[in-house]
Amino acid sequence: MTWADTQGDGTRYYPELDDVARLLDEQSLYYACLKLAQATDRLARDLLLLGPLPSRPHEEPAVLETPFGRIVVGTPGADRFTGAALAIVDPGGADTYDGKVGASFGPGNPFGIVVDASGNDTYASLADGAQGAGVLGCGLVYDREGDDRYSGHNGAQGYGLFGLGLLYDRSGNDCLEMQYSGQGCGYFGIGLLLDGGGRDEYRIWAEGQGQGGIGGGVGVVATRGGDDLYYAEPDAEIAGRADYHSDYKITANNVQGSGNGRRGDGADGHSWAGGLGVLIDIGGNDRYESGNWSQGIGYWFGTGILYDNEGDDVYQSVYFTQASGAHFCNAALIDEAGDDRHELGHNKGAAIAFGWDYTNALLIDKGGNDYYGGGQSCLGLSTGRSTVILYDGGGDDEYGLDEGTAGMGEASPRDDFFLPSPVSPYMYYSRSVGLLLDTGGRDRYLRTGEDGVTHADSLAGDGRSWSNPPVESGGLFGGGRDYPDGGIPDFSIWDNR
Repeated sequence: MTWADTQGDGTRYYPELDDVARLLDEQSLYYACLKLAQATDRLARDLLLLGPLPSRPHEEPAVLETPFGRIVVGTPGADRFTGAALAIVDPGGADTYDGKVGASFGPGNPFGIVVDASGNDTYASLADGAQGAGVLGCGLVYDREGDDRYSGHNGAQGYGLFGLGLLYDRSGNDCLEMQYSGQGCGYFGIGLLLDGGGRDEYRIWAEGQGQGGIGGGVGVVATRGGDDLYYAEPDAEIAGRADYHSDYKITANNVQGSGNGRRGDGADGHSWAGGLGVLIDIGGNDRYESGNWSQGIGYWFGTGILYDNEGDDVYQSVYFTQASGAHFCNAALIDEAGDDRHELGHNKGAAIAFGWDYTNALLIDKGGNDYYGGGQSCLGLSTGRSTVILYDGGGDDEYGLDEGTAGMGEASPRDDFFLPSPVSPYMYYSRSVGLLLDTGGRDRYLRTGEDGVTHADSLAGDGRSWSNPPVESGGLFGGGRDYPDGGIPDFSIWDNR
Protein backbone atom coordinates (compact mmCIF):
# COMPACT_ATOMS: atom_id res chain seq x y z
CA MET A 1 0.00 0.00 0.00
CA THR A 2 1.17 3.54 -0.78
CA TRP A 3 -0.08 6.79 0.72
CA ALA A 4 -2.00 7.58 -2.47
CA ASP A 5 -4.08 4.42 -2.02
CA THR A 6 -5.69 5.90 1.09
CA GLN A 7 -6.94 9.15 -0.41
CA GLY A 8 -9.92 8.37 -2.67
CA ASP A 9 -12.39 7.72 0.16
CA GLY A 10 -10.29 9.40 2.84
CA THR A 11 -9.23 6.35 4.84
CA ARG A 12 -6.16 8.14 6.19
CA TYR A 13 -5.43 11.82 6.67
CA TYR A 14 -1.94 13.32 6.27
CA PRO A 15 -1.90 16.79 7.86
CA GLU A 16 1.57 17.36 6.40
CA LEU A 17 -0.01 17.76 2.98
CA ASP A 18 -2.19 20.62 4.24
CA ASP A 19 0.83 22.23 5.90
CA VAL A 20 2.97 22.11 2.76
CA ALA A 21 0.12 23.32 0.54
CA ARG A 22 -0.40 26.30 2.83
CA LEU A 23 3.27 27.32 2.99
CA LEU A 24 4.52 26.52 -0.51
CA ASP A 25 5.28 29.39 -2.90
CA GLU A 26 3.92 27.67 -6.00
CA GLN A 27 4.58 30.57 -8.36
CA SER A 28 8.28 30.63 -7.60
CA LEU A 29 8.55 26.85 -7.67
CA TYR A 30 6.95 26.38 -11.06
CA TYR A 31 8.71 29.37 -12.60
CA ALA A 32 12.00 27.79 -11.56
CA CYS A 33 10.83 24.47 -13.03
CA LEU A 34 10.02 26.22 -16.31
CA LYS A 35 13.50 27.78 -16.48
CA LEU A 36 15.14 24.43 -15.69
CA ALA A 37 13.13 22.68 -18.42
CA GLN A 38 14.18 25.37 -20.88
CA ALA A 39 17.85 24.99 -19.91
CA THR A 40 17.61 21.19 -20.20
CA ASP A 41 16.17 21.46 -23.70
CA ARG A 42 18.95 23.85 -24.73
CA LEU A 43 21.56 21.50 -23.29
CA ALA A 44 20.10 18.59 -25.30
CA ARG A 45 20.23 20.66 -28.52
CA ASP A 46 23.82 21.77 -27.88
CA LEU A 47 24.83 18.18 -27.20
CA LEU A 48 23.44 17.15 -30.57
CA LEU A 49 25.54 19.81 -32.33
CA LEU A 50 28.71 18.09 -31.14
CA GLY A 51 27.95 15.17 -33.45
CA PRO A 52 29.21 11.60 -32.90
CA LEU A 53 32.15 11.46 -30.50
CA PRO A 54 34.90 8.82 -30.67
CA SER A 55 34.91 6.22 -27.94
CA ARG A 56 38.18 5.54 -26.14
CA PRO A 57 38.94 2.23 -24.40
CA HIS A 58 38.52 2.25 -20.63
CA GLU A 59 37.21 5.81 -20.64
CA GLU A 60 35.23 6.64 -17.49
CA PRO A 61 32.56 9.28 -16.87
CA ALA A 62 33.78 12.56 -15.40
CA VAL A 63 32.38 13.49 -11.98
CA LEU A 64 32.22 16.99 -10.50
CA GLU A 65 31.16 17.35 -6.87
CA THR A 66 29.24 20.51 -6.02
CA PRO A 67 27.53 21.75 -2.81
CA PHE A 68 24.18 20.80 -4.39
CA GLY A 69 25.15 17.37 -5.68
CA ARG A 70 27.13 15.54 -8.33
CA ILE A 71 27.38 16.52 -11.98
CA VAL A 72 28.33 13.54 -14.15
CA VAL A 73 29.37 13.65 -17.81
CA GLY A 74 29.34 10.30 -19.56
CA THR A 75 31.33 8.88 -22.43
CA PRO A 76 30.28 7.85 -25.96
CA GLY A 77 30.43 4.23 -24.82
CA ALA A 78 28.21 2.13 -22.58
CA ASP A 79 28.24 3.78 -19.15
CA ARG A 80 26.59 2.90 -15.86
CA PHE A 81 25.19 5.67 -13.68
CA THR A 82 24.15 4.87 -10.13
CA GLY A 83 22.29 6.93 -7.56
CA ALA A 84 21.05 10.46 -7.35
CA ALA A 85 22.85 13.29 -9.11
CA LEU A 86 22.21 16.94 -9.77
CA ALA A 87 22.80 16.36 -13.48
CA ILE A 88 23.84 13.49 -15.73
CA VAL A 89 24.78 14.27 -19.32
CA ASP A 90 25.64 11.49 -21.75
CA PRO A 91 26.56 11.84 -25.44
CA GLY A 92 25.72 8.27 -26.52
CA GLY A 93 26.04 4.55 -26.05
CA ALA A 94 23.84 1.87 -24.52
CA ASP A 95 23.80 3.19 -20.97
CA THR A 96 22.34 1.96 -17.71
CA TYR A 97 20.78 4.27 -15.14
CA ASP A 98 20.21 2.76 -11.69
CA GLY A 99 18.37 4.30 -8.76
CA LYS A 100 17.08 7.81 -8.18
CA VAL A 101 18.19 9.46 -11.41
CA GLY A 102 16.35 12.45 -12.83
CA ALA A 103 14.63 13.20 -9.51
CA SER A 104 14.38 15.82 -6.77
CA PHE A 105 13.80 15.32 -3.06
CA GLY A 106 13.35 18.65 -1.36
CA PRO A 107 15.71 21.47 -0.31
CA GLY A 108 18.78 19.24 -0.11
CA ASN A 109 18.24 17.98 -3.66
CA PRO A 110 16.12 20.68 -5.39
CA PHE A 111 16.44 19.23 -8.87
CA GLY A 112 17.85 16.32 -10.82
CA ILE A 113 18.20 16.05 -14.59
CA VAL A 114 19.31 13.45 -17.12
CA VAL A 115 20.11 14.28 -20.74
CA ASP A 116 20.94 11.29 -22.97
CA ALA A 117 21.69 11.96 -26.64
CA SER A 118 21.42 8.44 -28.11
CA GLY A 119 21.65 4.72 -27.55
CA ASN A 120 19.41 1.89 -26.40
CA ASP A 121 19.35 2.69 -22.71
CA THR A 122 18.06 0.97 -19.58
CA TYR A 123 16.60 2.87 -16.64
CA ALA A 124 15.91 0.75 -13.57
CA SER A 125 14.96 1.68 -10.01
CA LEU A 126 13.39 -0.10 -7.05
CA ALA A 127 13.39 3.10 -5.00
CA ASP A 128 10.49 5.53 -4.76
CA GLY A 129 11.05 8.57 -6.94
CA ALA A 130 13.06 8.23 -10.15
CA GLN A 131 13.12 8.79 -13.91
CA GLY A 132 11.45 12.18 -13.94
CA ALA A 133 10.12 12.65 -10.40
CA GLY A 134 9.65 16.08 -8.86
CA VAL A 135 9.07 16.08 -5.08
CA LEU A 136 9.29 19.63 -3.71
CA GLY A 137 11.38 20.43 -6.75
CA CYS A 138 11.97 19.40 -10.35
CA GLY A 139 13.04 16.09 -11.85
CA LEU A 140 13.65 15.80 -15.62
CA VAL A 141 14.74 13.06 -18.02
CA TYR A 142 15.34 13.89 -21.68
CA ASP A 143 16.24 10.86 -23.81
CA ARG A 144 16.64 11.85 -27.44
CA GLU A 145 17.11 8.60 -29.38
CA GLY A 146 17.09 4.83 -29.00
CA ASP A 147 14.89 1.91 -28.03
CA ASP A 148 14.81 2.37 -24.27
CA ARG A 149 13.49 0.42 -21.30
CA TYR A 150 12.25 2.05 -18.11
CA SER A 151 11.52 0.03 -15.00
CA GLY A 152 10.28 1.83 -11.88
CA HIS A 153 8.48 1.25 -8.61
CA ASN A 154 6.45 4.12 -7.10
CA GLY A 155 6.53 7.78 -8.10
CA ALA A 156 8.41 7.60 -11.40
CA GLN A 157 8.36 8.27 -15.14
CA GLY A 158 6.67 11.66 -14.91
CA TYR A 159 5.55 12.16 -11.30
CA GLY A 160 4.93 15.41 -9.44
CA LEU A 161 4.25 15.87 -5.72
CA PHE A 162 4.48 19.58 -4.89
CA GLY A 163 6.76 19.82 -7.89
CA LEU A 164 7.29 18.99 -11.56
CA GLY A 165 8.33 15.58 -12.85
CA LEU A 166 8.95 15.20 -16.58
CA LEU A 167 10.07 12.26 -18.72
CA TYR A 168 10.52 13.08 -22.40
CA ASP A 169 11.53 10.27 -24.76
CA ARG A 170 11.86 11.80 -28.20
CA SER A 171 12.05 8.68 -30.40
CA GLY A 172 12.40 4.92 -30.48
CA ASN A 173 10.34 1.86 -29.59
CA ASP A 174 10.22 2.07 -25.82
CA CYS A 175 8.89 0.00 -22.95
CA LEU A 176 7.93 1.58 -19.63
CA GLU A 177 6.72 -0.34 -16.60
CA MET A 178 6.14 0.46 -12.96
CA GLN A 179 3.69 -0.08 -10.10
CA TYR A 180 2.02 3.00 -8.57
CA SER A 181 1.81 6.75 -9.20
CA GLY A 182 3.63 7.61 -12.38
CA GLN A 183 3.67 7.75 -16.15
CA GLY A 184 2.09 11.19 -16.02
CA CYS A 185 0.76 11.56 -12.47
CA GLY A 186 0.42 14.64 -10.26
CA TYR A 187 -0.63 15.21 -6.63
CA PHE A 188 -0.47 18.88 -5.61
CA GLY A 189 1.95 18.99 -8.54
CA ILE A 190 2.55 18.20 -12.21
CA GLY A 191 3.64 14.91 -13.78
CA LEU A 192 4.31 14.75 -17.54
CA LEU A 193 5.23 11.80 -19.76
CA LEU A 194 5.91 12.87 -23.35
CA ASP A 195 6.89 10.62 -26.25
CA GLY A 196 7.82 11.78 -29.74
CA GLY A 197 7.16 8.57 -31.68
CA GLY A 198 7.67 4.84 -32.02
CA ARG A 199 5.75 1.73 -31.01
CA ASP A 200 5.67 1.96 -27.24
CA GLU A 201 4.34 -0.03 -24.29
CA TYR A 202 3.19 1.62 -21.07
CA ARG A 203 2.49 -0.75 -18.18
CA ILE A 204 1.41 0.24 -14.66
CA TRP A 205 -0.58 -1.15 -11.75
CA ALA A 206 -2.47 1.94 -10.65
CA GLU A 207 -2.54 5.75 -10.52
CA GLY A 208 -0.99 6.95 -13.72
CA GLN A 209 -0.99 7.18 -17.50
CA GLY A 210 -2.58 10.60 -17.19
CA GLN A 211 -3.72 10.88 -13.56
CA GLY A 212 -4.62 14.22 -12.00
CA GLY A 213 -4.79 13.49 -8.30
CA ILE A 214 -5.61 15.32 -5.10
CA GLY A 215 -4.83 18.97 -4.58
CA GLY A 216 -5.58 19.89 -8.17
CA GLY A 217 -2.74 17.74 -9.50
CA VAL A 218 -2.02 17.60 -13.22
CA GLY A 219 -0.99 14.37 -14.93
CA VAL A 220 -0.47 14.09 -18.69
CA VAL A 221 0.67 11.42 -21.14
CA ALA A 222 1.11 12.70 -24.70
CA THR A 223 2.47 10.62 -27.58
CA ARG A 224 2.77 11.47 -31.28
CA GLY A 225 2.66 8.22 -33.25
CA GLY A 226 3.03 4.47 -33.41
CA ASP A 227 0.87 1.51 -32.42
CA ASP A 228 0.96 1.86 -28.65
CA LEU A 229 -0.20 -0.29 -25.74
CA TYR A 230 -1.47 1.31 -22.54
CA TYR A 231 -1.90 -1.41 -19.93
CA ALA A 232 -3.05 -1.09 -16.32
CA GLU A 233 -3.23 -4.35 -14.37
CA PRO A 234 -6.92 -5.28 -13.88
CA ASP A 235 -6.33 -8.28 -11.58
CA ALA A 236 -6.64 -7.13 -7.97
CA GLU A 237 -4.71 -10.19 -6.75
CA ILE A 238 -1.67 -8.77 -8.55
CA ALA A 239 -2.07 -4.99 -8.25
CA GLY A 240 -4.20 -4.67 -5.11
CA ARG A 241 -6.62 -1.74 -5.04
CA ALA A 242 -9.55 -4.21 -5.05
CA ASP A 243 -12.77 -2.41 -5.98
CA TYR A 244 -16.04 -3.39 -4.31
CA HIS A 245 -17.94 -2.45 -7.48
CA SER A 246 -16.53 -5.64 -9.03
CA ASP A 247 -16.68 -8.09 -6.11
CA TYR A 248 -13.15 -7.07 -5.05
CA LYS A 249 -11.73 -8.92 -8.04
CA ILE A 250 -10.88 -5.95 -10.27
CA THR A 251 -8.35 -3.20 -9.58
CA ALA A 252 -9.43 0.40 -9.09
CA ASN A 253 -6.72 1.63 -11.45
CA ASN A 254 -7.27 5.41 -11.73
CA VAL A 255 -5.51 5.55 -15.09
CA GLN A 256 -5.61 6.59 -18.74
CA GLY A 257 -7.12 10.04 -18.37
CA SER A 258 -8.24 10.08 -14.74
CA GLY A 259 -9.07 12.99 -12.44
CA ASN A 260 -9.55 11.93 -8.82
CA GLY A 261 -10.10 13.85 -5.60
CA ARG A 262 -10.23 12.97 -1.93
CA ARG A 263 -13.76 12.45 -0.66
CA GLY A 264 -13.68 13.17 3.04
CA ASP A 265 -17.36 13.76 3.80
CA GLY A 266 -17.83 10.16 4.91
CA ALA A 267 -14.51 9.88 6.73
CA ASP A 268 -12.61 12.68 8.47
CA GLY A 269 -14.09 15.75 6.73
CA HIS A 270 -10.89 16.66 4.89
CA SER A 271 -11.68 16.85 1.17
CA TRP A 272 -9.34 17.80 -1.66
CA ALA A 273 -10.57 18.41 -5.17
CA GLY A 274 -9.28 16.18 -7.90
CA GLY A 275 -7.11 17.50 -10.67
CA LEU A 276 -6.76 17.17 -14.43
CA GLY A 277 -5.67 13.84 -15.90
CA VAL A 278 -5.16 13.59 -19.66
CA LEU A 279 -3.99 10.91 -22.08
CA ILE A 280 -3.36 12.14 -25.64
CA ASP A 281 -2.37 9.81 -28.48
CA ILE A 282 -2.01 11.40 -31.92
CA GLY A 283 -1.54 8.39 -34.23
CA GLY A 284 -1.47 4.63 -34.64
CA ASN A 285 -3.66 1.63 -33.93
CA ASP A 286 -3.64 1.70 -30.16
CA ARG A 287 -4.81 -0.58 -27.39
CA TYR A 288 -6.06 0.56 -23.99
CA GLU A 289 -6.48 -2.13 -21.32
CA SER A 290 -7.45 -1.59 -17.68
CA GLY A 291 -9.82 -2.51 -14.88
CA ASN A 292 -12.07 0.01 -13.06
CA TRP A 293 -11.87 3.80 -12.88
CA SER A 294 -10.08 4.36 -16.16
CA GLN A 295 -10.14 5.69 -19.73
CA GLY A 296 -11.61 9.17 -19.34
CA ILE A 297 -12.84 8.97 -15.74
CA GLY A 298 -13.71 11.61 -13.15
CA TYR A 299 -14.24 11.45 -9.40
CA TRP A 300 -14.85 14.08 -6.72
CA PHE A 301 -14.29 17.37 -8.56
CA GLY A 302 -11.72 15.85 -10.91
CA THR A 303 -11.52 15.93 -14.71
CA GLY A 304 -10.32 12.97 -16.78
CA ILE A 305 -9.83 13.05 -20.56
CA LEU A 306 -8.67 10.42 -23.05
CA TYR A 307 -8.09 11.71 -26.58
CA ASP A 308 -7.10 9.52 -29.55
CA ASN A 309 -6.63 11.26 -32.88
CA GLU A 310 -6.69 8.37 -35.36
CA GLY A 311 -6.33 4.64 -35.92
CA ASP A 312 -8.27 1.45 -35.31
CA ASP A 313 -8.24 1.38 -31.53
CA VAL A 314 -9.40 -1.05 -28.86
CA TYR A 315 -10.68 0.06 -25.45
CA GLN A 316 -10.95 -2.79 -22.93
CA SER A 317 -11.94 -2.21 -19.32
CA VAL A 318 -14.55 -3.16 -16.71
CA TYR A 319 -16.52 -0.71 -14.53
CA PHE A 320 -16.63 3.06 -14.09
CA THR A 321 -14.73 3.57 -17.30
CA GLN A 322 -14.76 5.00 -20.83
CA ALA A 323 -16.23 8.48 -20.26
CA SER A 324 -17.72 7.81 -16.85
CA GLY A 325 -17.67 9.45 -13.46
CA ALA A 326 -19.10 9.97 -10.01
CA HIS A 327 -19.60 12.96 -7.69
CA PHE A 328 -19.24 16.43 -9.20
CA CYS A 329 -16.75 15.72 -11.96
CA ASN A 330 -16.01 15.78 -15.69
CA ALA A 331 -15.14 12.81 -17.90
CA ALA A 332 -14.51 12.55 -21.63
CA LEU A 333 -13.30 10.03 -24.20
CA ILE A 334 -12.79 11.45 -27.71
CA ASP A 335 -11.74 9.33 -30.69
CA GLU A 336 -11.43 11.20 -33.97
CA ALA A 337 -11.24 8.36 -36.52
CA GLY A 338 -10.90 4.64 -37.19
CA ASP A 339 -12.82 1.40 -36.66
CA ASP A 340 -12.83 1.22 -32.88
CA ARG A 341 -13.99 -1.31 -30.31
CA HIS A 342 -15.31 -0.37 -26.88
CA GLU A 343 -15.34 -3.57 -24.83
CA LEU A 344 -16.13 -4.39 -21.20
CA GLY A 345 -15.38 -7.44 -19.08
CA HIS A 346 -16.33 -9.08 -15.75
CA ASN A 347 -19.38 -7.21 -14.35
CA LYS A 348 -19.25 -4.77 -17.29
CA GLY A 349 -21.06 -1.55 -16.49
CA ALA A 350 -21.16 2.11 -15.47
CA ALA A 351 -19.31 2.84 -18.67
CA ILE A 352 -19.29 4.11 -22.26
CA ALA A 353 -20.85 7.47 -21.33
CA PHE A 354 -22.25 7.15 -17.80
CA GLY A 355 -22.70 9.72 -15.06
CA TRP A 356 -23.55 9.42 -11.38
CA ASP A 357 -24.16 12.33 -9.01
CA TYR A 358 -23.57 15.54 -10.96
CA THR A 359 -21.16 14.20 -13.54
CA ASN A 360 -20.62 15.67 -16.99
CA ALA A 361 -19.68 12.72 -19.23
CA LEU A 362 -19.01 12.89 -22.95
CA LEU A 363 -17.97 10.13 -25.37
CA ILE A 364 -17.39 11.17 -28.98
CA ASP A 365 -16.30 8.73 -31.69
CA LYS A 366 -16.33 10.72 -34.91
CA GLY A 367 -15.82 8.11 -37.63
CA GLY A 368 -15.46 4.46 -38.59
CA ASN A 369 -17.40 1.28 -38.04
CA ASP A 370 -17.44 1.07 -34.28
CA TYR A 371 -18.53 -1.47 -31.69
CA TYR A 372 -19.92 -0.59 -28.27
CA GLY A 373 -20.18 -3.70 -26.12
CA GLY A 374 -21.97 -2.49 -23.03
CA GLY A 375 -23.41 -4.51 -20.19
CA GLN A 376 -25.37 -2.63 -17.53
CA SER A 377 -25.74 1.13 -17.01
CA CYS A 378 -24.04 2.11 -20.25
CA LEU A 379 -24.38 3.99 -23.51
CA GLY A 380 -25.54 7.46 -22.59
CA LEU A 381 -27.07 6.87 -19.15
CA SER A 382 -27.59 9.76 -16.73
CA THR A 383 -28.16 9.01 -13.04
CA GLY A 384 -28.02 11.30 -10.05
CA ARG A 385 -28.55 14.53 -11.97
CA SER A 386 -25.77 14.14 -14.51
CA THR A 387 -25.36 15.33 -18.09
CA VAL A 388 -24.25 12.47 -20.34
CA ILE A 389 -23.86 12.32 -24.13
CA LEU A 390 -22.69 9.48 -26.37
CA TYR A 391 -22.17 10.69 -29.93
CA ASP A 392 -20.97 8.60 -32.88
CA GLY A 393 -20.25 10.55 -36.03
CA GLY A 394 -20.40 7.99 -38.82
CA GLY A 395 -20.02 4.40 -39.98
CA ASP A 396 -21.93 1.18 -39.48
CA ASP A 397 -22.01 0.81 -35.72
CA GLU A 398 -23.23 -1.74 -33.21
CA TYR A 399 -24.50 -0.95 -29.71
CA GLY A 400 -25.14 -3.68 -27.16
CA LEU A 401 -26.69 -3.85 -23.69
CA ASP A 402 -27.85 -6.66 -21.43
CA GLU A 403 -31.56 -7.34 -21.30
CA GLY A 404 -33.44 -5.41 -18.62
CA THR A 405 -30.67 -2.92 -17.83
CA ALA A 406 -30.70 0.86 -18.03
CA GLY A 407 -28.95 2.76 -20.80
CA MET A 408 -28.98 3.32 -24.57
CA GLY A 409 -29.89 7.00 -24.12
CA GLU A 410 -31.72 7.31 -20.82
CA ALA A 411 -32.17 9.52 -17.77
CA SER A 412 -33.11 7.30 -14.87
CA PRO A 413 -35.29 8.54 -11.96
CA ARG A 414 -34.95 8.68 -8.19
CA ASP A 415 -37.61 9.41 -5.58
CA ASP A 416 -36.10 12.75 -4.55
CA PHE A 417 -36.39 14.01 -8.14
CA PHE A 418 -40.16 14.20 -7.60
CA LEU A 419 -40.39 15.07 -3.89
CA PRO A 420 -37.65 17.24 -2.37
CA SER A 421 -35.67 15.98 0.56
CA PRO A 422 -35.77 18.38 3.54
CA VAL A 423 -31.97 18.12 4.03
CA SER A 424 -30.84 18.03 0.38
CA PRO A 425 -33.43 19.63 -1.90
CA TYR A 426 -30.92 20.34 -4.67
CA MET A 427 -31.74 16.98 -6.32
CA TYR A 428 -35.32 18.14 -6.79
CA TYR A 429 -34.36 21.41 -8.48
CA SER A 430 -31.69 19.98 -10.80
CA ARG A 431 -31.99 18.32 -14.21
CA SER A 432 -30.78 15.06 -15.76
CA VAL A 433 -29.77 14.62 -19.41
CA GLY A 434 -28.86 11.28 -21.00
CA LEU A 435 -28.49 11.13 -24.80
CA LEU A 436 -27.30 8.73 -27.49
CA LEU A 437 -26.81 10.32 -30.92
CA ASP A 438 -25.62 8.59 -34.11
CA THR A 439 -25.14 10.14 -37.55
CA GLY A 440 -24.54 8.17 -40.73
CA GLY A 441 -24.26 4.50 -41.55
CA ARG A 442 -26.47 1.53 -40.91
CA ASP A 443 -26.50 0.77 -37.22
CA ARG A 444 -27.68 -2.00 -34.91
CA TYR A 445 -29.01 -1.58 -31.37
CA LEU A 446 -29.09 -4.93 -29.59
CA ARG A 447 -30.05 -6.49 -26.27
CA THR A 448 -28.60 -9.73 -24.91
CA GLY A 449 -30.65 -12.03 -22.70
CA GLU A 450 -29.44 -14.34 -19.95
CA ASP A 451 -29.40 -17.18 -22.51
CA GLY A 452 -26.90 -15.24 -24.62
CA VAL A 453 -29.36 -14.66 -27.45
CA THR A 454 -29.44 -11.13 -28.91
CA HIS A 455 -32.41 -9.25 -30.33
CA ALA A 456 -33.19 -5.71 -31.43
CA ASP A 457 -33.80 -3.09 -28.76
CA SER A 458 -37.44 -2.12 -28.37
CA LEU A 459 -36.77 1.66 -28.43
CA ALA A 460 -33.47 2.45 -30.14
CA GLY A 461 -32.99 1.63 -33.82
CA ASP A 462 -31.53 2.74 -37.11
CA GLY A 463 -33.33 5.88 -38.29
CA ARG A 464 -35.37 6.15 -35.10
CA SER A 465 -35.92 8.74 -32.40
CA TRP A 466 -36.79 7.68 -28.86
CA SER A 467 -37.36 9.08 -25.40
CA ASN A 468 -36.55 7.38 -22.11
CA PRO A 469 -38.43 8.23 -19.94
CA PRO A 470 -41.21 8.65 -22.52
CA VAL A 471 -42.28 12.07 -21.25
CA GLU A 472 -40.25 14.74 -19.42
CA SER A 473 -40.96 14.37 -15.74
CA GLY A 474 -39.03 15.32 -12.66
CA GLY A 475 -36.45 17.13 -14.76
CA LEU A 476 -35.52 13.99 -16.71
CA PHE A 477 -34.49 14.37 -20.36
CA GLY A 478 -33.38 11.06 -21.85
CA GLY A 479 -33.40 9.39 -25.23
CA GLY A 480 -31.65 9.34 -28.55
CA ARG A 481 -31.80 9.78 -32.27
CA ASP A 482 -30.22 7.94 -35.17
CA TYR A 483 -29.61 10.08 -38.27
CA PRO A 484 -28.85 7.52 -41.01
CA ASP A 485 -28.14 9.95 -43.86
CA GLY A 486 -26.93 13.17 -42.34
CA GLY A 487 -25.50 15.09 -39.47
CA ILE A 488 -26.96 17.00 -36.56
CA PRO A 489 -27.73 20.58 -37.63
CA ASP A 490 -26.50 22.13 -34.40
CA PHE A 491 -23.13 20.39 -34.84
CA SER A 492 -22.49 21.66 -38.38
CA ILE A 493 -21.39 25.09 -37.15
CA TRP A 494 -18.10 23.47 -36.05
CA ASP A 495 -17.30 21.78 -39.38
CA ASN A 496 -14.81 24.38 -40.64
CA ARG A 497 -13.11 25.09 -37.35
